[in-house]
Amino acid sequence: MHARYGWTAAAALAAAAACGSARCGELHGRVFDARTGAGVAGAAVTLELAQPAAGPKAITVFSDAGGRYAMDTGQAAAGAAATLGARRLGLDQKLPSEQPVALQFAADGSAAPVDFAMVPSSNIAAQVPASAWLAQVPESAAKHATQLHCSGCHQFPSLKVRDYSRQIDDAALGTGSGAHGAAWHEQVRKEAWRAAVQYMRAKTYEIFPEGTTVDLAKIDWKTVQAPEYSLFNNTDEIVIAGFLSRHMPRQFDYLPPDRYTYGAPLATGAGTVIREFQLPDVSLVREAVRVRGSPAVWGSDVQKNRLMKLDPQTGHVDWFDVPYPGATGPHTVIGDEQGKVWVSLFESDQIARFDPATAQWRLYSLRPSGADEKNFLGGQAIVHDISFGQEYELKKDARGLIWLTLIGTNKFASLDPDSGEVHHYDAPTVAGRAPVSTSLYSNVLPADGTCLWFTQVSGYVGCFNTRTHKTESLLKPPPGSGPRRLAIDDRGILWVPYFGSGQLLKYDTAARKAVALYSLPDRSAAPYAVTWDARRRSVWVANANADAIYRFDPSTEKFSVIPLPRRMGYLRKIMVDRDSGDLYASYGNIPTGSGPSMALSIHVGD
Repeated sequence: MHARYGWTAAAALAAAAACGSARCGELHGRVFDARTGAGVAGAAVTLELAQPAAGPKAITVFSDAGGRYAMDTGQAAAGAAATLGARRLGLDQKLPSEQPVALQFAADGSAAPVDFAMVPSSNIAAQVPASAWLAQVPESAAKHATQLHCSGCHQFPSLKVRDYSRQIDDAALGTGSGAHGAAWHEQVRKEAWRAAVQYMRAKTYEIFPEGTTVDLAKIDWKTVQAPEYSLFNNTDEIVIAGFLSRHMPRQFDYLPPDRYTYGAPLATGAGTVIREFQLPDVSLVREAVRVRGSPAVWGSDVQKNRLMKLDPQTGHVDWFDVPYPGATGPHTVIGDEQGKVWVSLFESDQIARFDPATAQWRLYSLRPSGADEKNFLGGQAIVHDISFGQEYELKKDARGLIWLTLIGTNKFASLDPDSGEVHHYDAPTVAGRAPVSTSLYSNVLPADGTCLWFTQVSGYVGCFNTRTHKTESLLKPPPGSGPRRLAIDDRGILWVPYFGSGQLLKYDTAARKAVALYSLPDRSAAPYAVTWDARRRSVWVANANADAIYRFDPSTEKFSVIPLPRRMGYLRKIMVDRDSGDLYASYGNIPTGSGPSMALSIHVGD
């Protein structure tokens, strides 16, 4: 078999006595087409360490135009057992084996060069992200609503959802005979999917942090299904069930190579390096950011009610528990100009400030007066996002106030961080939607701090004037669009990701009008957040459903893509480090354990 491809495994795995021609701590080789011997450009080569003594759990680099790759393993690989594999969408690794190759690093960090032979795939079903299956379905308002609501916590369709879809189809076919026919089959599927939506409403009550007072066993079913306490209402339920009964793919074992691509050229090069850091499986670190003056990566562990401090050099993690006698649910995390860390606490209706220099906390309550103490989801604040500026750093208005979005009550809140004084203001309401399903979400402040630009996932994009306390310049996206975490650039342009419809809105804040709407190369990618990169003058798109990051160049209006190293790479935010230009993020599938628990850094290498 090896002779067929003009290559032998023995030659590729021959080790140098010490480090050979490569320096110690460097792993290198070549990725090539097994049929022609030509180099394969843009292949992702991933080193996965079994038990890293220090540093990342995995390192990924990309091959150059000639198929050559090289990675600096540093101290992470010294004496460690590891595997090495190559991936590129549309190609299968054939040699040295069809699976990642087992490696054993010497104590000095040396290892044998490894070459990979690739062959074209005849079936890419095992390679594609979850979005590939939705991408097979034409765009429609019903599809967008389904993507918006079903991808909000985890990738869709996940492996469990795909299995459920098979079972539904088998059951529907099993009930149809004689006069029943196709209409009967579709009705069975529709009711089965409607039951799945109702089940997910119940599951919402089980994703709260450790120590929560929410107990599904003590809540009656009528309350569990009440639309005023749910992120999706009864109309959403009907639309989603109808769409899935008609359009959800019925088999997931086969997908020809021409049915899915990233739709954009690679944004990677020989200098691109992705490092992934293992976090506890029992944790849910939904965001990871850099903060001024700190070499660490900071993150919010929703599940364990604590703040993460990750040393990217050693991989060591310190945890700081929120000092509160109950569940807090740390959510959005952001740094300020003084290097302090701010984090919203969605379960305890608070915002916290943490000083890395002293490890001291200060907590502020955002709970409105008269809040329904018994109604955790429909009457309390649920503090979501914190006002930020161009570089995703805490931003105050001209009076020194911090602004927050309260998703539970559909209100804005201003906080005086010195006195702790809080005021609440109504956000626009949406007919037929309770406050929590309107989902007042992200907010950003331009340089003058006057317009708090905000998004509602099932409502508007607009400005809340921090001086007059009135809403202005409301833009109503089409139903199912789902605007989420926006960004602003240094020219006053808002960039807004449409999570449901897979698009990117360009909005001129000076002219107060939408300028353009760009469709992502994969409209089923579920763009959760965008980040403005002043250094590259680009927009980074954090996708929830595509295992990939898109880069958008406003000057050319073109997208490019960075594939992520693993499946279920659910991203909720990308942070650009102001000094290095590196990207930072974490995988944030909900519930805990439904996807990889890792933080990651990306050295773009451009």
